Amino acid sequence: MLAESFNIVRDKMIESQRLNEEMKQTMARLKSEEEHKKKFVQMLYEEKREKETITNAAQHDGLTGLYNRKTFDEFVNDFVLKRPGNKGGALFLIDMDNFKVVNDSLGHLKGDEALKMLAGAMRIVFNGGYLGRYGGDEFIAFMIGCTTDSDMERYASELCHKMRQRME
Repeated sequence: MLAESFNIVRDKMIESQRLNEEMKQTMARLKSEEEHKKKFVQMLYEEKREKETITNAAQHDGLTGLYNRKTFDEFVNDFVLKRPGNKGGALFLIDMDNFKVVNDSLGHLKGDEALKMLAGAMRIVFNGGYLGRYGGDEFIAFMIGCTTDSDMERYASELCHKMRQRME
């Protein structure tokens, strides 16, 4: 009877060791799968970030960060077609006077600085509007809800004032 009990204990210990080994293997497999999933999610996140970067670069002017001509036109056309809330808006065409003189006399780096300065002033003045660089020294802004002559004049005056301050 003692030998039989000993054999039962021994068999249970062997079974316990086997189950313990199986559990270790299962845990190792689960850990490996978890690491694989983490790497996959990280890869997807990086791919999404790369696509966003590419999309952003395709929609924005590289120097000023404003919308490029194509993207700006798409936004405004979409607004005009849908006219949410039957709202109107104002389109501002902005051209930097004597820009060629700045480039010719001070160099293209200073010209780029002036363009970035104008883009920064536009972000402040036309806060909440669609802003774009049409090319060269031509910029454009679209302000939803700006429908009166006095509002339009106020925006234009404020932009001119900011640029006079900055250009000094």
